[in-house]
Amino acid sequence: MQRPVWQWLMPAAVVLVLAGSTARTWNQLAVWQNPHTLHEHALAVTRRNYLAESYLGTTFMNENRYAEAVAHFRRAIEFKPDYLAARYRLGVALEKMGQTDEAMATYTELLKIHPWYGVAHYNLGGLLLERNLPAEAIPIFQTALKGKPDYDPAYLALGAAMSKLNRPQEAIHYYEQALAINPRNAVAHFDYANALVDLHRELEALARYEKSPAARP
Repeated sequence: MQRPVWQWLMPAAVVLVLAGSTARTWNQLAVWQNPHTLHEHALAVTRRNYLAESYLGTTFMNENRYAEAVAHFRRAIEFKPDYLAARYRLGVALEKMGQTDEAMATYTELLKIHPWYGVAHYNLGGLLLERNLPAEAIPIFQTALKGKPDYDPAYLALGAAMSKLNRPQEAIHYYEQALAINPRNAVAHFDYANALVDLHRELEALARYEKSPAARP
């Protein structure tokens, strides 16, 4: 008995459906193969996608491609001006490129939106300290600690600023705070010892050097 036409067509239709499904799966795998293709695909199929712009910028920054990262962070901010993560990462990328004036302006603008963004305060203070402006950096580091009170690098930076101002006793106070949070901070031990030397407490300084993890085999 002759089979109806639809019975002959069914296997071919199934093959076509499966082939289409396989092609879509292959395309999806191509999109997901790395962060670049994933975020670029998101940008291709959406409009004004600030998250994809920011994530792609972060991908470029992780590859030390800072100029490309900056371009994507700027677009993310254009699409969503209050997106703080993109503003912060833009500042970091600009620092990496040596564009410190722009980085400082970026952190300052971020802090107008969110005054308690602790790491932005810390980075801004660090740029001032690099310019040998410790007195200006100190209140910024102190504000950083209000937003992030357990951030031992800020205590360490405050100690460094006090040392630059020839205030070793106050520097020691901040080094002790840093070590209370992270006892294995070798830089804090070393700078603490240097402050003791400045106070002519050489024996204590030697003991402090020996406590540093960097001094141990």
